[in-house]
Order: sequence, then structure tokens, then C-alpha cells
Amino acid sequence: LYRMPITNYGIGYDIHQIDKNSKNGLKLGGIKIPFSKLIGHSDADVVLHAICDSIFGALSMRDIGYHFPNTDKKWKNADSSKFIIYCRNKLKEKGYSVINLDINIIAEKPKINKYVSKMIKNISTLLQIKNSSVSIKATTNEKIGFIGNGEGIEIKLQSFLSIPSTSQKASLFTIVADIIRIFFPDLKRYSSVNGATSIGLNSNRLSPRTSVSTMFSIQLSLLYSLRNLETLHSCLSINSNLFAN
Repeated sequence: LYRMPITNYGIGYDIHQIDKNSKNGLKLGGIKIPFSKLIGHSDADVVLHAICDSIFGALSMRDIGYHFPNTDKKWKNADSSKFIIYCRNKLKEKGYSVINLDINIIAEKPKINKYVSKMIKNISTLLQIKNSSVSIKATTNEKIGFIGNGEGIEIKLQSFLSIPSTSQKASLFTIVADIIRIFFPDLKRYSSVNGATSIGLNSNRLSPRTSVSTMFSIQLSLLYSLRNLETLHSCLSINSNLFAN
């Protein structure tokens, strides 16, 4: 009846090694941070890469490497914002909107918290969504393993996508007709003159509690509420035959 919203979830993951021979060039979420850059084919923005992977996954569109292979020189040192814009266009093509991005940044260094607001604003701008739809949390790996030794930065995130309700909006008549169909099983929908939807009588399943006059009243009130006089006239003509019998 109400058409349950279509929702998809995607998981994003990326990890890059820190280039300890550099002193700056790090980009996270499209924001430049004064810290050693990450090693990668493009600008190695792990946050944006993980977002892309999550969206691609939710849309069943493979992964970022499929769309932007690191064997293609065209993407050498490329700005990862281009990848996000590509994802945004794919979302629009398929009718989806980003409801939420829950992003986790795991790194010993640098300290991320003072850059979180800027990253949120940039990501929401690129995807053309509200700032409140983006959540970024930062934590360390408690000096355990590759990340804990300060050798890299890891991203884990989940995206929540949905087709906006406006894409599934049903007409007032269709909604009311469905309600009536549930409570009056002896009534059925059919297409009347000019393709208009109406309520009809299933004579094979007519029960004593469902009278022709009840059906006629339902039709009359619904069609009048739609101000569809031509269809109302057709309905009156159809039902006059029922009453004549």
C-alpha cells in the first residue's frame, strides 16, 4: 500500500601506507592536512576512496578499481573528488539519495578531530547532501599492528542509500483504493474510461455484507474528491445498470 522505501547499504574499506619520505601532501576527505602523504596511484585520499567503494557496493557496481583502475595513467595523481562526483552522478541516474555515511578513520597520526568539520562540509558538498548526513569518527589502533605502528591510515565506513519518497508517490485515489481493497475484499480495482482507476464489483465474490449501494457510495465519494467529472459520469452510467438490475 505505502510502497516500502527501497534502501541499500554499502560497506567501504581502504587502507594506504604513509610515505615517510614526505613531510606534507596528506589529503583526507578532500582536505589537505600538513602531514606525510599516503602512497597511491591517485592522490591516495583513503576517505574518498572508501566512500566510492561503499556507494558502488550499495549500487551493485563493482568497486573503485573497476571504474578507476590504477593501471590507467589518466588517474595518476588524480584528484579523488572526481571519483566522488562520478558516484554522485550514478546515484542520480539510479534515483538514489545518500541518507547517511558513517565513516571511521583509524590512524595513530595525525590527529584528525580538528579537521572533521571541514571534511564533513567538503564531502556533503561533493555529494550534494546535508552535512547532517555525514558522520566522521576518528580513533587510533592502540599501537597494535600496521596502523598502530604509524605506518598507514585505514578507513571503514557504511553508507545508507534510499530512493526518495517523491519517486514513489502514489495518487490519492490509488492509496484510498488500496485501503478499500483491504477492508472490502469483494471490491476490485479496474480501469474505466480514459484509463482512470476506479473501484469495481467482483460479482463472483459478493457477500451479503457488501451491498451495491455501498460500492456506489464509495465510487461516488472518491471520484468526486478527485474532481474528475468525466470519469464520475462514466461511473454513474456503469452503476445505473447495476441498480436497474
